[in-house]
Amino acid sequence: MVLVDDRQIQVLNQQFLGLDEPTDVLSFSYGSTPGEGPERSAEVIVNLERVRQIGDTHQGYPRELALYIAHGCNHLTGSDDQVRSDRRRMRQRERRWINQADAAGLLADLCETGSGHAPAR
Repeated sequence: MVLVDDRQIQVLNQQFLGLDEPTDVLSFSYGSTPGEGPERSAEVIVNLERVRQIGDTHQGYPRELALYIAHGCNHLTGSDDQVRSDRRRMRQRERRWINQADAAGLLADLCETGSGHAPAR
């Protein structure tokens, strides 16, 4: 996983998707490296600036970060959110993953202040 800001993700969004605007998350799946075996690798790029902006007004920093990670992973599984019914299935899966992580106490560990909001700068 790579954490970036609006400017950095906008450059990547333009370069790889032709969209000249920042976004919340990008994900890339790479084929196996010749001579390295059949394993594939992947990368999720999260816009941490967007997490901070939106997390303060939604369900808090940890849940927003978890949502972006889950969304990127969802795309890595081949899911697409261009069609409403597919987007709905993706959101359900993301909520399930986030709720499981929250129940395991993993989201509380993401926030230094323990308040559920972005840490003070």
